[in-house]
Order: sequence, then C-alpha cells, then structure tokens
Amino acid sequence: MVLSDLPTFPGVIIECRAFGVIRLKQNRKKNAGRERNDRLIAVPLKMPRFDLFHKPSDLPLRWRQELEKFFLAAVRFEQKDAEILGWGSAAEGERMVDRCVPGARHCMESTTMDRSRGRGAS
Repeated sequence: MVLSDLPTFPGVIIECRAFGVIRLKQNRKKNAGRERNDRLIAVPLKMPRFDLFHKPSDLPLRWRQELEKFFLAAVRFEQKDAEILGWGSAAEGERMVDRCVPGARHCMESTTMDRSRGRGAS
C-alpha cells in the first residue's frame, strides 16, 4: 500500500520507498493451518509531506491503527481470521521486496505493491 494524500487509480506507477511492514497472520486458503500475509507500506519519493516518515513509529498512532483496521476489514468476510502481529521496519520491507522481485512467482500474494526503493510501485 502506498500512503498518499493525492487520488490515484489502478495502474498508476508511483516512485516509492519502503516505509514499513504490517505483519499479518491468517488462515490458509486451501490447507489447514495459518500463514503469514505481511503487507508492505510505502511512501512516495516525491511527496514532501512524507519526507520525515522513515519508520512506522513516525506515523501518528491513529494512522497506524487505521491501516491495521483497513487490512483486517479487507478480509473480514473471507473466513481468514486475520490477526495483526505488529509492525516491521523499512529494512524489513526492503528485504520483502528483494525476495519477491527476482522470483516473482514465489512472491507473497499479499504484497499489494511489487516494487519500491525508487523502482516504481503501482
């Protein structure tokens, strides 16, 4: 997810940097058990409003809570029983991207963005 105060639409490419990760666990779709489904949070490179945001704790608590509630609400009716495990750093987000980009087939489907660090994000 890209944090922005400007309207966008699907397919728009926004140059971003990783900001943090929301760690999430949910029920597996096909097999029994639980799986991680972490969410990458990014901020636009060319949006001065976000220049001072470098780690999740830089965001107001209310914004962090709203993001957590958004991701829980997005799967509420899918019997996934999603649970927020906490927040990860920008470095964790970068590692997530690095794991996903070289082997896109192995990338976590949960990543709402598949590029950051100035490579562009949709």
